[in-house]
Amino acid sequence: LLSMPRSAQQLEELKRKLKECTRGVWKDIDQPSDETGCLYHYTDGKGLLGILANKTLWASDPLSLNDASEFEYALEVVRKVLNKTGDRLGLGNVFGNLAGWRQLGQRFFVACFSRDGDKLSQWRAYADKGRGYAIGFGPQELLAEAASHDYALIGLVYDRARQEEQIEKVLDYAAQLVQGQSLTQAFQIEVGMRLLYSMVHLKHPAFEEENERRTLTMEPPRHKIRQRVGGSRIIPYIEVPFVSVAVKCVVIGPCITAKDAENWVRNYLDQSGFSHVVIDRSKIPLRG
Repeated sequence: LLSMPRSAQQLEELKRKLKECTRGVWKDIDQPSDETGCLYHYTDGKGLLGILANKTLWASDPLSLNDASEFEYALEVVRKVLNKTGDRLGLGNVFGNLAGWRQLGQRFFVACFSRDGDKLSQWRAYADKGRGYAIGFGPQELLAEAASHDYALIGLVYDRARQEEQIEKVLDYAAQLVQGQSLTQAFQIEVGMRLLYSMVHLKHPAFEEENERRTLTMEPPRHKIRQRVGGSRIIPYIEVPFVSVAVKCVVIGPCITAKDAENWVRNYLDQSGFSHVVIDRSKIPLRG
């Protein structure tokens, strides 16, 4: 990376402008004007009780949560755009591979939702193979809490051409900001951070049916990062608080066949300050 002098005031102004431009690139995707209905977080029975009792979601470090294939894919998209545009900002070393990307030393945490509250793949993967629940949150309530709890509510892009177009826009803005000026290492790192923010919006087209939305927290204070056990892994996470009115409904999984299951859930909701929450059942004919 280049290391050339620039005043701290100039650098901070460039960083502010780049952050603002990047959010503008993703605004239509992060804040769709036609969004209706709930955003569903799939979980098992223990998760349902913990989430509602504590009024918090766990946003995990995705690189610790599972394999890195999702981010390898996002890196591939960035590399292709860098190659196509000539890597005007000298970012090839950082985004050449996952190890280089991690050298930025920045961490981010996500909590995931689907716009579909009764999707078979989601029940199987995230809700105890259909024996769990989907908690429906109001997107406007989540957005209202975002600034005070330092997260963004983002959308995902699955179309490859659109992904490359979005990344190219971010790089174009960055190049325009430094046109005719010395390029500093600190600014290159900031461009890297804006690309990281953008990469979290990208997912392989094969996962389009998930119709996902995420909360995204970047660079949380160290004291907010906690640890949990997931299988054989130690997984870093942070808590994302929400208000009771953000919860709109609970969908009972397709493999919970007990006739009085709705009564269990209703009693718990009423006793826990969620009497306004609607209960629904999965319509999928799956038995576990």
